[in-house]
Amino acid sequence: MANPRTLEKSVFSMLEHFAQIQPEKEALVFEDLDQNQTAVISYRELFKLAQKAANFLKDQLGNQTTFAYAFSNCPQILILNLGAILAGKTFVPLEVRRDSLEQKAYKLKLTDSKLLFAPAKTAEEEKLQKLISDLKIITLPNLTGLKKQLGSYPAK
Repeated sequence: MANPRTLEKSVFSMLEHFAQIQPEKEALVFEDLDQNQTAVISYRELFKLAQKAANFLKDQLGNQTTFAYAFSNCPQILILNLGAILAGKTFVPLEVRRDSLEQKAYKLKLTDSKLLFAPAKTAEEEKLQKLISDLKIITLPNLTGLKKQLGSYPAK
């Protein structure tokens, strides 16, 4: 099995390499069929967003090591995952369609996740907060919302 630190270095070395030699080339193209929208992220932007996400996660989590997210397929997942790897944090994906409220609460408690990212604060997220009193929920409805949230964090 690959050493996680070696994997981190190789993934980010490769991403940084492409950000330098092909900064404007498309690194990620995401089609949101529900919203009929397309998001395109260049290598340069993806590299910067991953760095900003790492700094954001370090700030939000402090000494905590895990956080969770409850998204269907969207670009926020990839950026948060890359940020988590860079920050040395662990992410816990919750199955939006398959996990019951009880399963989500169990996963959050089992992993000691005190931070949850979700596209909106629905009745289910409010119930989760009642079950886990110190759970903080950050809503990221779309890629623009994530960029806004990461706005003031450094990309280094």
